Amino acid sequence: MSDKYNSHIPKPNMRFGKLTTISRRKGYSKTYWICKCDCGNEMRKVARLDLLNDIITQCHTCNKKTMIENVLNNSVLIPLNELSNQ
Repeated sequence: MSDKYNSHIPKPNMRFGKLTTISRRKGYSKTYWICKCDCGNEMRKVARLDLLNDIITQCHTCNKKTMIENVLNNSVLIPLNELSNQ
């Protein structure tokens, strides 16, 4: 099992996907983390359980890029000359 599950409490400088934890903030009912993504973006409210359960592993910008890449990689491209023949 990986180190992040040993204590169920993330610590500063732990990695979760592309995110690195920076500091912990206590909310009303949850513990949140300020994280920094590999691309340089900072995320201010990442829930502890979202990190531990791999629900959030990158910032919103990287998530959009990943979704676009997945759509493009799984799309069927039809050459323009085939479209004009129909």
